[in-house]
Amino acid sequence: MYRQTYLHSLTANGLAGIPQTLLGTYADTVRVFLSIDPEMKMLFDILFGYAYRDAAANDMAVGRIAVSESVTFHE
Repeated sequence: MYRQTYLHSLTANGLAGIPQTLLGTYADTVRVFLSIDPEMKMLFDILFGYAYRDAAANDMAVGRIAVSESVTFHE
């Protein structure tokens, strides 16, 4: 919920954010560099800034499957 709220707040303030999970791969290096206690878990990082709307990557359209194809509802 924290990540979702943070990303929404970025958008509401004219910024863009990209959540990434690569941080976990380099967690030990980041802990040393930022002096973070080894007992703290780092799950993800969020890059943020101003979106470059004219970038070719932003024209990419990704299709979605219907909810009924990916979710099982139980009553």
